[in-house]
Amino acid sequence: MRLLKMIKVILYDNKKNRTDSVKSKLQEYKFLKLVDNEKDFSDSIDLLIENSNKEDNKTIIMHNSDFNSKPLDEIITLCEENNIDLVFFTGGNTTKELRMKETPRANLSAEHIYKGDNLFYFLERFENDYKLGYLVFGKDFELNIFLDLRMFINLERNKGNNNPEDIYDSLKEKGIDIDSLTEKLGLESGKNNFDNKMIDSIIRNLNSKIDELITNGKTKIEKPLLIHNDNTSLIDIELLKYRNEKFNSSIDDFISDVLLKRDFDCLVIPFSLSENYLEFKGIELAYHIRLTKELGDLRFVPIIFIGEETPYIISKIDKRLSPILYTDGIYNIKDSKEKAEKLIKKKLKGTTEEKIREQIEVSPPSNYSSHHSVANEWSIIRWAKYLGIDNSDNFKPVIEKINSSLYYKYLLNKFPVPDIDKSSLEIKGSGKILLIDDEYEKGWSIIFNRIFRKDDFTFKVLETDFNLSKNEIVDSAITKIEQFKPDVVILDFRLRTDEFYNTLIKDITSVEILRRIKVLNPGIQVIIFTASNKVWNLQKLESLGADGFIIKESPEFNHDNKFTRENIKSFKRTIENLLNKKYLIYIYNKTQNIKANLSANLPKLDTLLHGNGNEFVSEVEYWLISASKFLSKEQNEQIFSAAYINYFHIFEALQNSLIIVYSLNFVDGEKLKYYKFNDSTQQYSEDGFLENVGDNKIKNSITQKIANIGYRYSNFDSEDIGRFYRLNKTRNNIVHKDKNDPERGEINKNDLLGLFDLLYELITKINFV
Repeated sequence: MRLLKMIKVILYDNKKNRTDSVKSKLQEYKFLKLVDNEKDFSDSIDLLIENSNKEDNKTIIMHNSDFNSKPLDEIITLCEENNIDLVFFTGGNTTKELRMKETPRANLSAEHIYKGDNLFYFLERFENDYKLGYLVFGKDFELNIFLDLRMFINLERNKGNNNPEDIYDSLKEKGIDIDSLTEKLGLESGKNNFDNKMIDSIIRNLNSKIDELITNGKTKIEKPLLIHNDNTSLIDIELLKYRNEKFNSSIDDFISDVLLKRDFDCLVIPFSLSENYLEFKGIELAYHIRLTKELGDLRFVPIIFIGEETPYIISKIDKRLSPILYTDGIYNIKDSKEKAEKLIKKKLKGTTEEKIREQIEVSPPSNYSSHHSVANEWSIIRWAKYLGIDNSDNFKPVIEKINSSLYYKYLLNKFPVPDIDKSSLEIKGSGKILLIDDEYEKGWSIIFNRIFRKDDFTFKVLETDFNLSKNEIVDSAITKIEQFKPDVVILDFRLRTDEFYNTLIKDITSVEILRRIKVLNPGIQVIIFTASNKVWNLQKLESLGADGFIIKESPEFNHDNKFTRENIKSFKRTIENLLNKKYLIYIYNKTQNIKANLSANLPKLDTLLHGNGNEFVSEVEYWLISASKFLSKEQNEQIFSAAYINYFHIFEALQNSLIIVYSLNFVDGEKLKYYKFNDSTQQYSEDGFLENVGDNKIKNSITQKIANIGYRYSNFDSEDIGRFYRLNKTRNNIVHKDKNDPERGEINKNDLLGLFDLLYELITKINFV
């Protein structure tokens, strides 16, 4: 049903042998509904009317047959009432007819609908520049309309009708939409503006438009510019003499210093502009001209190549550069004054943005040592442009160096960078970020400084020599991490040139850095920054502890110009998610302190605890590890709840090891005290011994037992016990799922940290005597 609501055009034909020939191609147009029976046709018309405004462009193209559900006269009435254009076609050879008065109508033959490109030409222009005439006349429709308009205006004037209002009314009566046509010509519309001066302007503009359409976009050359290196006989041609420019610099310098300062409508260039003829520097310059967007419309002008070779011969010599010779707007002639003058005096056709994208392709330069370099520089350009820093003073040298490459000009032309959306660039959170990338100086450090520019962030780069040995780079990275103590590390996958070729993943420098980071502190979050899209590499890195991935944008990933936007948004989400997990660094450090404290006091634990000290330590470590495993996963209420219960088990293990439950005594025989909770102060105070307070489950609760342990062994005060009381209530809500408790709420990171901090204080402050 969702697709049906998009209907703007209905094509009804009950002859499947006709529709089958175009069915697959018509599926590309989501707003078109192809039907072959009366019921679907009737339902589709109802949907077309129900789900569109009267002003919307709507068309029904139908075979001229009798209907039971909707007779033809009813269909015609529906179309007139709902501003629906109607096209009838028959199996015969009906003459083409188009009526533009009131509701547009057309009569065509089936052959006209299914043969040729008029139907698709009409559909392609349906939503943006709608004219039913494209279906009837094809791409020449505008020309026919302008010729008719000029003819009717001249006829009226030839008849002696010089009253503009009468001419306006006469054109309207003939079905000519004079208002929309004058707007298309760039003039004001409306009967009030239609005076003799306006009619003269219409005629002038019509002549210009008709000339443009008749010549198929070709223009008369008035300002040709010759580019040469004293290696052509054309220097003496009068037609060119006043505009010749000698090429004696780099291509980018020539474009900025010469072409951007000239006004020309055609370029004449020898195939070669250097001492090495086979370099074909002239052809290379043409590629740069077509792909340098700073030239604006100048890059679309006709280009005439002069030389003794034909494009066929050049294609045999240089397959990389020769393809441009076969594209729109390119002309080739012998180095002859006569031939040059003859061609320049003709009307020559240039090219368009669409044709450049469609026809011109450039391969990656052969001097790139790896796919990594291509992806890295391509990503830098697109990220910088999207972030709006490509023209900043500190980034200009970076972007200019990369942009001087013809390949990158080609990529930026083929895959334009989307508009900047500054609201989507702000990273939420705070923290310390470290970048480890061998190509940080090529632009990444500037880019990430822009992303993490808020005072909430501290951003640093590992500045080391990445030509060092693997072990030296790893040691340098770990030393930096130990000193800087980052929350998140952005780690490039390939850090050394010799790792681009046939290197096992276990031997890659970044993998060893990742392993060492996770040994140092598993809570440090690591994003792998990589041009690799090999699933097995990513899976292996994830198994080694990688917390996220950002793909450097190789050109083959860019199937549309939204890729950069989505990639940066993905990076933003990943960073924000990992910053939310930076508390794991704190938990890991405190966990290590707990383990160290217990290990150091193991001999005393054997005498203090009820049972074996080793068994107690093993149980505590088990619950600590189990909680950490949960917390390494995606953060949500279920994960926090699971980790919360694991930590709570340690409190239970502690009470079971220090207290003999059935006697309510400590292991050494001392009686447990009863601590009374004051609801008004939210604190506990001592009030006798447990055996004297009667049979009350609250009195025998884990809160009472932890209160006794805390007061006796860890210098807990009443506020600490009050904290545990509330934390225990949270635990009960998790286990018993008492949804009627208004204080239940959801388990979050703060709840978890509250319990963990109290556990840490209790265990590390126990006085083992």
